[in-house]
Amino acid sequence: MTYTLGGLWTMWTVCWWWHKRPRKQDKAIAEWDLQWQLIIHRMRPQQLTNSHVIEVDLSDENVDALLIKLDRGRQNIGNLRDAGESILSAWEYPEETTFRVVKHGRNRNWAWFKIQHANPLAERREWDEDLAPSSFLDEFVVGFTPEGALIKTTLPKAHWFIVGQTQFGKSTWLSLKLAQLAACDDVLIWVIDLKGGGMAAPWKPCIDWLATTHAEAEQMLAAAKRIINARSSLTGDHIPSPEDPAIVIVMDECNEAFGQGTGTAALVAAGVSVAQLGAGMSVELDAATQIGGLSSMGDERIRSNLSKCMAFRCQQDAHAEYALEDWKHLSASKLDQPGMFYFKDQAKPSVLGRGFWISTPQRARLARMYAARRPVLPEALALHAGEAYSSRHDRGAAARPPSPAREEFSVPTPAEMAAAIESGLPDPVTHAQMARLAEARAADGLPPLSAEQASRTGQDRFVAELQSGPRSPTQLIEASGMSKSWVMAMLPKLVEYGAARQAGPREPYEAVPGMDIQEALAEIRRDRRKLEDKAKTKVKDLVTS
Repeated sequence: MTYTLGGLWTMWTVCWWWHKRPRKQDKAIAEWDLQWQLIIHRMRPQQLTNSHVIEVDLSDENVDALLIKLDRGRQNIGNLRDAGESILSAWEYPEETTFRVVKHGRNRNWAWFKIQHANPLAERREWDEDLAPSSFLDEFVVGFTPEGALIKTTLPKAHWFIVGQTQFGKSTWLSLKLAQLAACDDVLIWVIDLKGGGMAAPWKPCIDWLATTHAEAEQMLAAAKRIINARSSLTGDHIPSPEDPAIVIVMDECNEAFGQGTGTAALVAAGVSVAQLGAGMSVELDAATQIGGLSSMGDERIRSNLSKCMAFRCQQDAHAEYALEDWKHLSASKLDQPGMFYFKDQAKPSVLGRGFWISTPQRARLARMYAARRPVLPEALALHAGEAYSSRHDRGAAARPPSPAREEFSVPTPAEMAAAIESGLPDPVTHAQMARLAEARAADGLPPLSAEQASRTGQDRFVAELQSGPRSPTQLIEASGMSKSWVMAMLPKLVEYGAARQAGPREPYEAVPGMDIQEALAEIRRDRRKLEDKAKTKVKDLVTS
């Protein structure tokens, strides 16, 4: 009797639990759907009328996932994307809250509306060189998704189109790609950088050919065209190898070469040939620009053959039109973190992700490490490439100006250096410096500057003076108006980060040609803040433990 009653009790308990479990979920769905109906009926236009919340997933504390059933025949996933910002605003979510609309796998009329409380792509991730491929035929890492998964693709038989405004990760991502190409022993790297070669500067040991003028760019693309013709006359599709490597031509700000009013007809014509014929012959073209319109590409035949497309933050959504088929719904202008992008891999749907960060010292170290394994172009193809290719290393930069006389100067203490490198602005200028600056501006009919503006102007003068030729620390201090401790702290750091150089101890400093000193200074401050944050965390852990 006891066993019978116990069995009946167990069965009743299980049935009761199973009965209550879906009711609790149904209650959550009903509550969310009620809020949904209140919102969509207040929206103008009422583009989501008759849509409903049919499932809720709150398993992730940072994400509210709502499965929305759209009105068949009247609504689509684009309507849901268009209304996303209005929905978040009506529900009074904080400004940093974002949303994503994800297609449902089984039903075209269903879509997940995922409300992200914290941006999973806000945290920068350092590049792990162990992820780099060893061959052009291996998978290539594009970046990582909000879920942390790697975004990978293949390189052969495809050209790339990268669009995005300055300072939002386009050039950093190109460096990430160069880091992976340099790790392969069956790829030659050619770079066209008509902005002075700053992006390519850390990778010079690994770059087979660098063009920084229109004339050099024309010679490079013409040589690439001849190599394509030579390969196509010998075989079918070309398969890269260390003995006969692929060629990747990376173009930063391609509008300078192809754009209307900035490019040349010869460059556009050669670009068309490479874009149309190069993929099958292992001659890849990677074109990056700020605005992805036809005015930047010169000819639609170039852009239409760039099958792998990326859009970083753009000033306007329409600037990503030629990179993303669904650009209207993705809103590239709202990508708020440097390095965030949408990636369109040929016919596949666009993917949201972020590129890995690769610092200037890491770029320089990897370039030195990979330089020894660079392949060479076969002799027969080198002959086809012509005289411009064989003499490419003979065309160097102009001779360096003579160095000024040595000057004795004292090195600040570690405490002074630590105080000078801080996360905020440079050292404030003195009252005397402010007075001199105010007099100079008044003579030009300009209003006086604030101390903050003056400090920034002093940093700009420091950069300009360092770029103008070899300068001693005293000359830099006098020309910029910055404090001695700040200048003496920054100079060795700039050398460490590869943006400046010094012939020897107590010799003057000068900028490394093509390097962005402002970017290096910003990186020094970021790394300083990172070290400070780690130190604070460590102290906090010690205190709490």
